[in-house]
Amino acid sequence: MKYALFLICALSALPPAKALAASSEWMDITGGKARLIIAEPVPGAGNTDALLQVDLNPGWKTYWRDPGDAGVPLQLDFSASRNAKLVDVLYPVPKRFDDGVTIWAGYDRPVAFGLKLERPDSASPVSLKGSVFIGVCEKICVPVQLVFEVEAPDSATTTIQREVVALGMVQLPLAPEPGMRVTNVSVADKSLTIEVEAFDNGVPPELFLAGDHSMQFKAPLLKSAGNGKAVFEAGILYWKPEIPGAPVPAHYTLVSGGESASGVLQIPAN
Repeated sequence: MKYALFLICALSALPPAKALAASSEWMDITGGKARLIIAEPVPGAGNTDALLQVDLNPGWKTYWRDPGDAGVPLQLDFSASRNAKLVDVLYPVPKRFDDGVTIWAGYDRPVAFGLKLERPDSASPVSLKGSVFIGVCEKICVPVQLVFEVEAPDSATTTIQREVVALGMVQLPLAPEPGMRVTNVSVADKSLTIEVEAFDNGVPPELFLAGDHSMQFKAPLLKSAGNGKAVFEAGILYWKPEIPGAPVPAHYTLVSGGESASGVLQIPAN
């Protein structure tokens, strides 16, 4: 989707969602609805999980970590929270889209992003307050800004919120492990060569790669696969690391044999 489309669209800024227990109400947005739901912390626990649920209408899409060279990635700011620090955002397995202008990764179905939260004071409730900026697209793209404030007190018993969050978290990619991970990355001629271990069931593995603001890549292309291993190549579109000569981290999601794993790889200095 061309970024210019975002610039000509009016920003949909919605008022804060009211909290019902540890969940906000569903908020209607262009192309669907969204809500924030927190798993009530176990008494004495120093962390908990949450979900940002985006229920897309048929025909609408939103973006993965790397939205291509023209899209807008998900942006979250929960710095106004009390006794809650967002330490990681976990993304479901995306799919690849080719809109005739650019190739990008995202979702065309209801999606739930996992949020990992730290709780400095294990005896006080979690209060997650802040904003979410997300792009949703049909034929044109609409940027939406959501404001949430949700409080989650301790619960010694299982709650519906905790069950919903747990169900969403188990559907996210696992951490890399032997047999399902990136094993080596090399750089040459403005291109990455990425070697992986992946399940071998006759279905070609797929790799999604996302740099930060200092780098951007073409969609990885599968060059070879077999015997539980595969090799991908990804062209470098932009490369300007903040520390010249230092390895640069990049997120990846590897999909193979009905399984998936997400992790961080270290790209050698170019």
